[in-house]
Amino acid sequence: MRSTAFGRRTGLRVSAYALGTANFGTGWGAGAEPGGARRIFDRFAQADGTFLHSADGYRSASRRS
Repeated sequence: MRSTAFGRRTGLRVSAYALGTANFGTGWGAGAEPGGARRIFDRFAQADGTFLHSADGYRSASRRS
């Protein structure tokens, strides 16, 4: 997998694609069960993925309060 710089001054390189983990778990009534989440994570790691996005929710930019 391609990598890219994480910020301008960190010196860190991360995979060009991020794995969003907000839907890991079913605490909100939907999402991946632990076994399914593990398989997704393992496949991402096998593809040399290194960038995880672990927000617990997302909000559309078009929905402003």
